Amino acid sequence: MLISCRSVKSLSDRTTVSGATDGSLPSQMDQFLRTFYSHHCLEFAVASLSSYSKHMRSMARSVIADYRELAEQWKPPRTVKSADGQTGLSLRLFPERSKIVFILDTLRNSLSTGGGATLAGAGRKKNMFSSKADTGGRLTRVHANFFVLALQLIGKPENLMYRSLWNCLLSKPAIDLNQVPDFLRSFFSTDTHFRAERHWISRLCASSLVDGADYLVLERSRVFKHMLTAFSSPSSDATFQCVCSGLFMLTVCVCTFQLTVLQLIRSATNQPRLMHALIRFHALPLWLWRYALKPCPHTQIELFRDIIANLLTALSTKETDSPLLGLLQLLKIEFE
Repeated sequence: MLISCRSVKSLSDRTTVSGATDGSLPSQMDQFLRTFYSHHCLEFAVASLSSYSKHMRSMARSVIADYRELAEQWKPPRTVKSADGQTGLSLRLFPERSKIVFILDTLRNSLSTGGGATLAGAGRKKNMFSSKADTGGRLTRVHANFFVLALQLIGKPENLMYRSLWNCLLSKPAIDLNQVPDFLRSFFSTDTHFRAERHWISRLCASSLVDGADYLVLERSRVFKHMLTAFSSPSSDATFQCVCSGLFMLTVCVCTFQLTVLQLIRSATNQPRLMHALIRFHALPLWLWRYALKPCPHTQIELFRDIIANLLTALSTKETDSPLLGLLQLLKIEFE
């Protein structure tokens, strides 16, 4: 991140000097803008906005602001056709530039004072990062992952989520940081590929639940209510291929909606505070008693076993006389 920040800054300074003389960016900048995006450096900078370190977030904001300014200044060079002597314009292929600038503007507006609640019906502002409109707040991992996935889908118009994602970005100038972006429209989609949209937004929620801030965003959007209810729906057993991130590589695995729901619950029960919230507001032990005893694949059995173990560990330390312990003990015996 530090190397990227210095590279953007040094190229920005040289661009300012050269732009004052010839009015266009040097050819080196054209290659840099593409490389910085194609090597996922911009996505890493956006993901760093969810860091707990204010210094990391400040550095990420500087990188994003400099990159956006350079991308906006970039102009295609003029070329001359030597065949018949006619002149014309030939754009160097960087079709993602305008879309990248649009997404960064949406991200900037979302982080401004008031965020999506204030800018829901207003026009797009010209304030850059690190301006007075920038609160310096931390993005939740739900929204950081959403913008990272949006940047990844820019060059993939064949993806089933491409149209749905851009419908969300074009509908408002900012994303409301108190809600999961476009959760209800994607989860209850009426499109012919509604299963893919439901699976995509469910995977986003399941992979982004890390702390209490993420839980509050999911709870405000009624994510747990709708996903737990749809666990036994006829469309929940549809199989999809998804990319799972490992430590050093990406692997393609087969996932179902039911598996995604269980992964979401396991992530929540890893933290005692979130687990108690699920017990209080969603009656999680009764939900487990209803579905855990049904025949299911081995992968789901392992997830059920982890969830029950997390519940027993948290409840046995504080609530020794809780009637839930007897119910969970019976479930544990069934899985042994």
